[in-house]
Amino acid sequence: MKTKSIIYSACILYSISMLNACKPERKDSIKSLKWMLGKWESQSADGVLIEEWIKSDDSTYIGHTTNISNEGDTTFAEIANIKERAGTITFEVAINEIDTAAFIMTQNDSTSVFENEENDYPKMIVYQKKGKDSLYAKIAGDVDGANSKEEFTYSKIKKKKNIF
Repeated sequence: MKTKSIIYSACILYSISMLNACKPERKDSIKSLKWMLGKWESQSADGVLIEEWIKSDDSTYIGHTTNISNEGDTTFAEIANIKERAGTITFEVAINEIDTAAFIMTQNDSTSVFENEENDYPKMIVYQKKGKDSLYAKIAGDVDGANSKEEFTYSKIKKKKNIF
């Protein structure tokens, strides 16, 4: 009888652990943004915008964006972080070497929206998954008292296989 209750208890514990392993990721968890990880590029008439996101740890993603002109010059570079702290997800971007702007995630279904109404431009940063290898990004806010936005369509850069 004792053996049956041990086996029964083990089965219950195993079932509970399997149910926990199958839970969907919380919409408000940084894990729900893992589709952003990788290297992305957006081609334009002026050059190419490259954005790369890597996982620093379980609660931080680090992003680096570089714009390269058709002549091969770097015309823009920025570093950003997406952090999950105390149940809140923030997008922090270094405006220059001193200042940082923080945006709070306000929506995370198929579109991730980060907002900071106190910031002039941008006030909003949007990322939307558009399939396995494509994403849409938008920044929007006020420029000289008028609403302005910039939109980008990115394609995922495939990893090259090493020959050696």
